[in-house]
This record gives sequence, structure tokens and C-alpha cells, in this order.
Amino acid sequence: MVIISIVLVGMLGVLSLLVQNMQAQTINRSRFIAYQMAQEGIEVVRATRDLYSVNGYNSAFLGDFPYGGYIFSYDNGEFPQLEAYNGDQRSKNVCLDSNNFYNSYHFCPNLDAPNTIFKRILKLEEADDGTNSYIRVISTVNWTEQNKNYIYTLETHLYDWY
Repeated sequence: MVIISIVLVGMLGVLSLLVQNMQAQTINRSRFIAYQMAQEGIEVVRATRDLYSVNGYNSAFLGDFPYGGYIFSYDNGEFPQLEAYNGDQRSKNVCLDSNNFYNSYHFCPNLDAPNTIFKRILKLEEADDGTNSYIRVISTVNWTEQNKNYIYTLETHLYDWY
């Protein structure tokens, strides 16, 4: 009877570790996806700014994309389109579209049921380092998993090229 109790306690310990490992693996996977989504947001803003610069429209970038909140989506896999978004920063669901791109929910096939747990918002802010002014780009991804809220934020500074 004592041996059975010892083996049972040992098995419960191993089972508990197995469950914790599986939960940690799920959370780490989601963190990795959130990091990639946040990085993608930064790169979309940078690429859009660069496209304006290459085409000689430096001053038009902030005219077309004033400071504030943005989402973006891919239209048929083309260059991503930034769209102003003034709503709650945690309320913009993201789903996988038919091309397997993460897009804002209204660009996805099923508008009523976004199929990811992630929400993403980009924010452009005016900033100054004392010598130069720049655009602060903040890309934030939120998600809820196992009844816990998570947030992943990346920030970069974009200076004028001219």
C-alpha cells in the first residue's frame, strides 16, 4: 500500500509537469506570433514611409497618415494598406484571410467570426529628441489566452530622410 502511494504521488508530479509544459508551450507560441505581428506593423509603416520618400512625396506622408491609430491589411496580397482607426485600441480583431495573411477583421472572409485570438493596432506619435523631430511608431498586439490578457508592444523612431 505504501509503495502504491509513493508511485501514485510520483505519477501525479509527472502529470502536473506535463500539463504545465504544454501550457507554457502554447503561451510561448502565441508570444512568438505576437512578436512577428508587431514587427510586421513596424515594417509596414517604415515601408510606406520609404515608398513616399522614393517617389518624392516626403512631406505627403504625414499629410496622408497624420498622427493617430492605424490598422492595415493586404488587398489581394499586394502592398499593405494603412487605414486610420480611432476606436478602442484593444478592439480590432485580426484574422487569417484567404492568402494566410493576418488582416483586420473586415478584410477577412468571415466577418462575424475572426479566427485568431490576436488584436493589433499601430500608433503614430509626434516626438522630438531635442535636436530632431521624428515619428514614434508603436505596434501593439493584444490577446487573451487561458483567461489571461497579454500584450506585446514594439516601438521604433522614424526620422526624415531629407
